[in-house]
Amino acid sequence: MNLNRFKHLFVCFPLAASLSVGACNPDDKEPVDPKTAALTVETNLKNISDNLSASTDFLSESDAIAEVLAQLQDCSESGAGTSPDCDDSIDPSCFEAAPVEPACGPETVKADLKELTQEVDEFFTKLVDRLREEVFIEANIESRSDTEIVYRLPTSVLCEIVDEPDCAMDAAKAEPRVKVTSPAKNDLDLAILMTSKRHQPLVFRLYRDRLGVTVDAEALFKTMQVVDPEEAKEVEKMSGVVSLSLVKNAARDFSFINSVEKDIDVVTRQEDGKLVEMHFAASAKSYELRLDGMAKTITAAVNMGPIRMKMPLENISSMVDAEPNMAKMTANDIVQFVLGGINGSITFDGNRDELAFKGLGLGDRSSAFTVNGEEILGLDVNKASGRRFDMTVATSPSQKPLLTFAPGIDIELRLKFQSIADKFLDIPETVLNDTLSFKLTGNRPSLRETVNGTEVVSGTLTMTSARKPSSNVTVGAGMCLVSSETSSEEALLSVWAAGACE
Repeated sequence: MNLNRFKHLFVCFPLAASLSVGACNPDDKEPVDPKTAALTVETNLKNISDNLSASTDFLSESDAIAEVLAQLQDCSESGAGTSPDCDDSIDPSCFEAAPVEPACGPETVKADLKELTQEVDEFFTKLVDRLREEVFIEANIESRSDTEIVYRLPTSVLCEIVDEPDCAMDAAKAEPRVKVTSPAKNDLDLAILMTSKRHQPLVFRLYRDRLGVTVDAEALFKTMQVVDPEEAKEVEKMSGVVSLSLVKNAARDFSFINSVEKDIDVVTRQEDGKLVEMHFAASAKSYELRLDGMAKTITAAVNMGPIRMKMPLENISSMVDAEPNMAKMTANDIVQFVLGGINGSITFDGNRDELAFKGLGLGDRSSAFTVNGEEILGLDVNKASGRRFDMTVATSPSQKPLLTFAPGIDIELRLKFQSIADKFLDIPETVLNDTLSFKLTGNRPSLRETVNGTEVVSGTLTMTSARKPSSNVTVGAGMCLVSSETSSEEALLSVWAAGACE
């Protein structure tokens, strides 16, 4: 299913892809009029933009952030760059003789972050101009009352910057409008109305202290059925509500928040007619990124609930590296994947030059693939330690970042493909029946990447196979996990070995 075709229906509101908040009480509305509404939109957007820029200034000023991001860059393909003393139209050989620094590193990162801030400012400026000059004008008003104004969105506005031949035709079917209401003084809700049924897939919030959009998946699906019924046939069901928001917590302190307000359920139909189902459980603040310019910290927190997916068994052939045996496949062979969740937070302290990960984990239950109710692959992380762990990342100018864990890492991977072996051709023996264990133990054990492999700086790394104990690997402090020179296709762990770090 290609949703890109529908992007031009919302082109005047590019915040849809990144910002939103939850719903308000529709029965408690303030008076609105066209002049006040347009001015409120402009004022609120400018207020948020100015404060957001101030809150992110420290990113481009932080040596620690620049160092961390620079170490993640790959300079190997950055090219030769250019020298300020060379002019290829005069002396092309100058480029060959002049030493040129690669186009990456801490100073380049700082410049890129500063440029990003400028681009955000320019985005908001253009958005304000577009809304004021092309959308919220008298000529577009279709109806109005003391508490509501409905604007038509002309095709010329929607399709001006979108190079798609079907834009005008789709816009005519969608009949897009914007309903403006005010839930509180100086706050505006912009509801996008679609088709003659006035489906409401999007509601934008332009408030004094926040910007955002709420997306109703069912209303969006109903709009798709009108605008492009052929493509909508690929979808059996879409429901649920997602919101995203940019919230001003305090001066120079902002949060980007994503929440699954109502369970998301999507059912699509493959070309062969078989169904694929996806389910995302509702969770408040599923994701939050907070930029605190006063404290000079960045915090990202994830609190996603269980995620489920159902699909035909043959769809996992690439995962087991074997072709499906269609003679043995039946319509009832359905694989279900359940991810317990995604949890944890990451904080960067610009004063201490340290990244701190807290409460990382995969939900409160085991994650697993099952076929017809029977587990074929299972995963547990720190099952005996509350299914969570902490990690800090300390940076150094001369070395790769040091990763320190508390209490440690204990990963169990269960492979039980024996029960479905007859349904695939040449399924690898290594995945039929084995339990792999990956443990990093000790008093605050730590790891660091080196040229040769992963160094165990403190603690002990142990990797075991219940099926092939002979392939077990133990790496003590001061040693590295390296690629094995005697790997075997009969043992998954045989690709690794303990070795010297230099």
